[in-house]
Amino acid sequence: MDAPMENVIFAFKSEIIKNTKEISDFTCLLQLTDENKFFSLQKTYGLQETISYIHGCLNTSKLRTEGLILLEKLIEQCVTEIFTQNAVTWIRFIVQCLESHDPVVVKRLSCHVGCKIIPLTVNFTALSKDIISVLPQLLATLISASSEWLTASLKLLGVCIQSYPGPCGTFKTKLEAMVMELFKEQSVPKEAIALYVLLARCGGGGNKGIRFTEAWSYKFQQIITSLTEIVNLLYNGLNIPELASTFSVPVLPMRELPETYTNRFNILSSYHHTYSLCLQELLSQPFPAPVKIPVSDVIKLVTKVLSVNIRDLTVRPSTERLLLSGYISTLHSDAVLSLHSLISRCKTLLLPYSKSIITVMVKELMSFRTKVVYGQNRAHSSLRQIVYRTLVLWLQTTKSFTITTEEEDWLVQEILHDVRPHTDTMKTVSIKSKKSDSFEPPPSKKKKKGGYSEISIGISTQKKVDLEANSELCMVALEVLYWFLTTVGCQLKQKIVEELQDFLISVSITFRCKGNYGIPYVDDRCRHSLLRVMQAFNTMPHPTASSLLHYSLSVLRCTSQDSSLLVSSYSIESLQACEALIHARAPSYNVLKKVSREVIEDKTDIIQQDKALERSNIFLSGQSTSSLFESVREKHNKDNGESKKSFTEKTCVEKNVIESNVEDIYERKQKQWGHGDSESQQSRIIDHTVTMSTNNQGQMKSNLSSRNERQSPLKEQDDTIMDTDVDTTIGDFMESRVNQKDTVESSTPEILLRENNSEGVKKEEEKHTLSTEDQENIVDMLSTFVDIDEDQ
Repeated sequence: MDAPMENVIFAFKSEIIKNTKEISDFTCLLQLTDENKFFSLQKTYGLQETISYIHGCLNTSKLRTEGLILLEKLIEQCVTEIFTQNAVTWIRFIVQCLESHDPVVVKRLSCHVGCKIIPLTVNFTALSKDIISVLPQLLATLISASSEWLTASLKLLGVCIQSYPGPCGTFKTKLEAMVMELFKEQSVPKEAIALYVLLARCGGGGNKGIRFTEAWSYKFQQIITSLTEIVNLLYNGLNIPELASTFSVPVLPMRELPETYTNRFNILSSYHHTYSLCLQELLSQPFPAPVKIPVSDVIKLVTKVLSVNIRDLTVRPSTERLLLSGYISTLHSDAVLSLHSLISRCKTLLLPYSKSIITVMVKELMSFRTKVVYGQNRAHSSLRQIVYRTLVLWLQTTKSFTITTEEEDWLVQEILHDVRPHTDTMKTVSIKSKKSDSFEPPPSKKKKKGGYSEISIGISTQKKVDLEANSELCMVALEVLYWFLTTVGCQLKQKIVEELQDFLISVSITFRCKGNYGIPYVDDRCRHSLLRVMQAFNTMPHPTASSLLHYSLSVLRCTSQDSSLLVSSYSIESLQACEALIHARAPSYNVLKKVSREVIEDKTDIIQQDKALERSNIFLSGQSTSSLFESVREKHNKDNGESKKSFTEKTCVEKNVIESNVEDIYERKQKQWGHGDSESQQSRIIDHTVTMSTNNQGQMKSNLSSRNERQSPLKEQDDTIMDTDVDTTIGDFMESRVNQKDTVESSTPEILLRENNSEGVKKEEEKHTLSTEDQENIVDMLSTFVDIDEDQ
């Protein structure tokens, strides 16, 4: 494959040289390079001429743009050998481009290519040493970058710290001073915020990363202290108590605040936004050392910011309050996003704070609730979306909501407020005559003329309508509802569940009318989210509320024909799941997936033998004894080295045969153990011997012989208890045998008790079932008796 591809490269090489000045041709060539991977040859000599051409472009100021673009493609596609041979040379070319007086575009592109080279060099020990020798020159050039390409230089500085934190430690002081100057600006680039967070891992880490941990903790405390100071300044004139910081660290530097409220709130809100982004970055980015997060301080700060809402500021309006109300939505969004990052990092460790977090989130939704205007986006929609996404993350990570139902009611009402379809209402206004107060009769109808006539004369419904208004908000609110039902749906009150079901039914009815969904369900993502909520009711049914399973089938059959592939495909999947819930295909097969064929065949033979043995109608204590006697026979044959024989005994064993076997076994045991024959014990054994009786259904049951005399109820009860104790006779001499050998454990078999009085009035039956362990014990014991019988 290399030879044909090499020929293609040589063919295009001349085109590259000829058409470097033609942007369209060069762009087409780049697309072909991406598609065919021209620079992915395994043979290095096939690319040497192309690499030489790229190096020549990088040395020429007029061709550096083309050289950098081709170098980027070469880095992405080349093999390891080519990369290790030329990586240091490429870094030197990048430094050369940054130090030159080339246009800003060249310097930005140089930083972009450098961000792709440096992370790849970390995996090679020898190459890393060469890169470290060039790194100081590169860092010094990047720190002195001008404002035109400052963002690109900050990104490359962050990549250098991530890849080589130790060698970058000598520039830590200069980097911190550079970032602090940028923080004083009103608009701080996100690359500067990321670089500020990465400074915690700049330099040596010490033993087990202790220095990294200390640097991270210091920056975290500094951010919390600075945010606390800013919030106190923002809420200074609202007569609310200030929030005290628990850390004794200096705040981040800020420029002097102006006296006018407009500029003052503008600067403070920008600082709050910048430091909130730093807090979110500290919580979201992985760190190479263990850190301790002060969770309570973060939650107190978020609660403090959210304690002031727009309603409090507009109750008693003033210039200061009205100006602050314009920034309150941005302040709340930053606080909720910080809480989102905290939940993402700590997950279930925040369960002790669940009550505070849920209450704050639900009250935030209630505070920024606005009226719905048909076909228009609502105010504070972005803030509500952030709150809903935070609730989704909380439900996904903790799988819990709260221990009270008050917040559940509030949350459900807020969700329903955001997901109900928009309705267009018109008011009819009566028009009085100008001459008199009495109403004039309506004018007589005119005859219709031919051609087109406007049927809505006097009633105009033409409005500027956005058919997808609030679709994002509706989709996120339905996502909260889905996870709310999935995690804690079974614990909700029946009234809440029924209210949600009524909403689903009322909205899903419109899905039957294709194309007439209403706002915001014109957006297929909203319809898809609503079907997911309906499916949550089916998979997690409420213990007392009615089920929507059959109704869901009718809805899903309609939505499976939806014009949107997203909705129709999900409807088909859900339809199959619902049908499987109604009509189970087969019982579950509780067997390990990876089983060898021999094991499966052996198990199949055993199952077939067991089914053949179950046809026997011999019962012992209410269960079939055919399998027991068959197991005795098979074990006896196996011990004597004989081949296995199928059980072909008669289906019904007569009573005298069983009684004689029990008498013979008992006599031998008494002689062996040195005990005299006891007629009472022998009679008790015979009385408890199985007798066959056929019921109306043809089943065989064991009957217990009873006395013919009528006794008092109390005496009957005593006798029943005594008989139950007597029933352990067989188990008693078995247990004696077990105690003698100390090898087998036995349990007393339970039997069917039937008492027939002399008058034939009262019949009581008690059926007990032997466990599998008891059956196996009896098989071992009876097999021992058979061995003794044949030996003697």
